[in-house]
Amino acid sequence: MKDSWGPLKALAVATAINGIGDIALCRFFGYGIAGAAWATMVSQVRQICLPFL
Repeated sequence: MKDSWGPLKALAVATAINGIGDIALCRFFGYGIAGAAWATMVSQVRQICLPFL
């Protein structure tokens, strides 16, 4: 069988980064929608790079 845990872990890490980034950038730093967009972009880039590390 192929590895199904690797992509699941990458998705879980990306989701956590997005959630924490949304809260930090929107609520604490006051960036609003732009902060949510940055958090989403960073989490997606991290998800792409995670399998290569």
